[in-house]
Amino acid sequence: FSNLFMTLSFRDLGTSLLYHPGLLIGGEIEHECNLQRSIGYFLEVLMCLAPFTKKPIHAVLTGVTNDQVDPSVSIVITCSYIVNH
Repeated sequence: FSNLFMTLSFRDLGTSLLYHPGLLIGGEIEHECNLQRSIGYFLEVLMCLAPFTKKPIHAVLTGVTNDQVDPSVSIVITCSYIVNH
């Protein structure tokens, strides 16, 4: 996803993002999301970073698809479709 100067990590509770400046390369990502947060929470971060990567992002996220707090995957996809078209 990035070169050696950039680290993207989610804490166990899914509440913080650690970013060290570097080049966002993109590519394939596999991540097992914390079960306390919906996959939509993690998709929002990837969607914000995606326009700045050199290669397209191909993400495989596993975990809970919806919950009471975060947007569901279908809501995130619907909103991104509207913005991109």
